[in-house]
Amino acid sequence: MLGSTVVQTGTPEQVYVAPINLDVARFLGEVDILDGEAAARWVTCEMGRLPLQGSAELTGPVKIAIRPESLRLHPKSGPSAPTTVAASEFRGIYKLLKVRLASGIMLNAVMGLHIPVNVRDDVQVGVNSTVTAFPA
Repeated sequence: MLGSTVVQTGTPEQVYVAPINLDVARFLGEVDILDGEAAARWVTCEMGRLPLQGSAELTGPVKIAIRPESLRLHPKSGPSAPTTVAASEFRGIYKLLKVRLASGIMLNAVMGLHIPVNVRDDVQVGVNSTVTAFPA
């Protein structure tokens, strides 16, 4: 529910993984939003070419939603976008990193404690799942 209106139904997992719009995505937890261009079940954005989740065929400008747990880091290199670690918060069984893309956009990334990165490290960040897109 948003306000007094039911906007989506499903199991908690279904709604979290496939929100119907950006408001639902934001309501259900931390999410980073990037601009992109969708075509043929893929979206091109600052992080490269990413696979789209869902069955809808989107084309043209979109907003993509990326959950922090969907990001992965490559301390040396990898098929992903260059970023700089801006902050790191210890959260018990994981750490929450804030990474800055070349454009200045900040992303949140949930990482295991074993990932050896520090604030100001240059790292590569990619997405380990599909992303959800909405018309811009």
